[in-house]
Amino acid sequence: MSNRRRLVFFAIVALLDALVILQSEFTPTLALVVTSPRWEGDRTHELPRSMVGVSEETNASHPKLQLRIRSTATEDIPTISTILSRALLKEEEKPRHKFEPQPAFNFKRKMEFLRTKAGVVSLLHSRMEAIAVGRKIWQMVSSESSLKGLDEKDKLRYLWSSDIFRNKLEKACKLSDEPHSWKNYNFACAPERMERLFHKMLTAENVATGEIIGFCEVAMLSQPKHWCSVDGSNEVTERSFTEESVPTIVNLVTSAKYRRRGVASSIVRSASRFVGIQGCSKELALYVEQNNKGAVQLYERLGFKTKNDNANQLYMKAAVAKQATGSEEDFKHRFFRSRKYRMAK
Repeated sequence: MSNRRRLVFFAIVALLDALVILQSEFTPTLALVVTSPRWEGDRTHELPRSMVGVSEETNASHPKLQLRIRSTATEDIPTISTILSRALLKEEEKPRHKFEPQPAFNFKRKMEFLRTKAGVVSLLHSRMEAIAVGRKIWQMVSSESSLKGLDEKDKLRYLWSSDIFRNKLEKACKLSDEPHSWKNYNFACAPERMERLFHKMLTAENVATGEIIGFCEVAMLSQPKHWCSVDGSNEVTERSFTEESVPTIVNLVTSAKYRRRGVASSIVRSASRFVGIQGCSKELALYVEQNNKGAVQLYERLGFKTKNDNANQLYMKAAVAKQATGSEEDFKHRFFRSRKYRMAK
């Protein structure tokens, strides 16, 4: 009888080990090792190397980080989507003690995570493609060489209005605490308004390990004017917008393992410098949940002030770097004088 119990015990242990291995096989890798910095190849809206710096030390138990804030590459999207999906589902991996056991495997939660990540990957890829096509069209039309870009303009409009893409947007809106940041009208729908093509994705990586630990998206969005209710109830659900647009942070996330170490502060400062360098605006805006006290305090320390609010969200703005302001004409001139535009011609 004892031998039978021993066999059952070893069988259970083997089954548990197999489940752990299966979980590790289907768990997306959080760390993406970058073999070489993709800095030199990015000539459009390139961040200067002076952006590479040391983050502020906000947690004394950890050493300072040497960060590289760079343009997001296509290869970064799977890792960024992993971090974003965990934040959306509130299933972020927290650092555990080496003797602490692994959490129990939950198949339903794992499948929900994989579905969410697939939607976020598709969404980010679509944004990258739409902005690239929009810039290409604008360059073709402005070069006065031909109007062949009109076909791609139709392609761009179809991309943003297709049922598949709209369904993914609606899913992202339901998952996000800030659904307005995923809405279709926030991004480039057609190249008639060039400022809509101002869209930047920034990646923060640990220089020592090459690990991607943060992400930020900046888009040119219309400013909210006031909040209102559309169904006559007391709940404020909609807002009207002004025609004036301003660069706005629509996504900001850091890996849970690197919280309270100055990563978010460094990303926001880099985004502010980038906006100033491009000269398209003198302000940078963002949305934040009112109950997220830590984030609100962080933004206030970085110079953001509340400009509009409702029961759930704050709309905050801050001035960008003083040395980098410029007119829209200067921004257009630099854009069309860029290496990417000359190569397209």
